[in-house]
Amino acid sequence: MGIWPAESNALKNGGDKTPSTLKLDLPNCPSSLFLSNCMTTIAEARNPKLIRLVFSCVRGYLVRNDFLLQRLECCAGVERVETFIAPRNAVPHVAFRHVDPGQLNEVLSYAIGGLLGQILGVGDWEAASFRLNGEFKSRFSFPWLHIDPIPHRRIAWVQGRENIGVSRRAYEAARALGVSIVMIENPGHWLEADHGPYAHLREAFIPVSIEVDGGFTQRIVDAVRSYKYPVDGLMTISDVRLPGVAKA
Repeated sequence: MGIWPAESNALKNGGDKTPSTLKLDLPNCPSSLFLSNCMTTIAEARNPKLIRLVFSCVRGYLVRNDFLLQRLECCAGVERVETFIAPRNAVPHVAFRHVDPGQLNEVLSYAIGGLLGQILGVGDWEAASFRLNGEFKSRFSFPWLHIDPIPHRRIAWVQGRENIGVSRRAYEAARALGVSIVMIENPGHWLEADHGPYAHLREAFIPVSIEVDGGFTQRIVDAVRSYKYPVDGLMTISDVRLPGVAKA
């Protein structure tokens, strides 16, 4: 849909302008919150924008729940991308059909993600939509749905990186794939605090000396065995610790 600033205000205020008659009455629905935030952005910027919601026509499970953000990264004309599906959750399907503004609430809860795009002007609506269609065709021409449920996996990760800047993508990818991380690191590491800003990126933190010495491998074994849940795998991206971790 293309939204112009005046229509954005009408949408938010429940106006009766033809493109703006829908009333967002699904406050707990991520897609309705996304629409509301987009319309606020449009009203404040006073520039026309394109809003696109993404649906699936078949049931399944997302290979990774942030695939929209990943595939539309650096996409020209796209300002904001959000996903509405949690990791490993089932994707609802909706039959292809024309949806009038008044029917939007009926399908909002089926959206798996959305984006806010740029429109250069009133006459650019069709061209902007055409450009975006081309980007979708080239960026999403691969199987991004799995027919079977995605199993949960848990890995013990030995040695976190020195800061979030050099490791964020690895942790976020694991989370998007439904993989829980149990971090094994020296006490005082930036991921240790349970209420820290990045605690959500790991399931637990086990403070253990990871100095490479004669007892390194056994300390890793003991840490994994002491954890309250089963661990499916053990890994490290530290070259110096790789032999000891492999032995464990």
